[in-house]
Amino acid sequence: MDVAVRRLFHARSIAFPSPLAGCGLLFAALLALHAARAGWGDAAHGALAPGAAVLAKWLPVFFVPSLVTLPLAQSMGDGAELAKVAAVLGGGFLFTLFTTAGSVLAVRKLMGSSSSSSSTPRITAPRTPPPAATGRAMPARPRPGVTTRPTPAASSTRRSSRRGMTRMCT
Repeated sequence: MDVAVRRLFHARSIAFPSPLAGCGLLFAALLALHAARAGWGDAAHGALAPGAAVLAKWLPVFFVPSLVTLPLAQSMGDGAELAKVAAVLGGGFLFTLFTTAGSVLAVRKLMGSSSSSSSTPRITAPRTPPPAATGRAMPARPRPGVTTRPTPAASSTRRSSRRGMTRMCT
């Protein structure tokens, strides 16, 4: 199809890319088949889908020749040209950012969820403090409704072990 369109454009001296024209003709043909009978357009799409899947899978390979010759391209020029390119890229980024945000807000308003809060729960900081810098593990927190008191023996053991550690460190 591309060869036929290219020859036709060359014979008529039309300066238009033949692959783009071929894509347009293919799209128009699929629309015409679908308009004539819905089953015909779907059958044509089903016949072309495997080839399109292979092309989509190997699409990066088709760009390799252009990327290989990229170092041979002419330089950008002086600093003024580089500043212009950077300005276009930065402006395009900001334009895309703001139009995307505006689109999201418009869709939210159309869907009826114009509130700024989300329906997902907020993540809050944990209530337990981080372990102390001494390297000791923090004691377990008591469960709600359960009261526990340290036994006198446990308290004295803790005190005596602390005294022993102090004596060993000094």
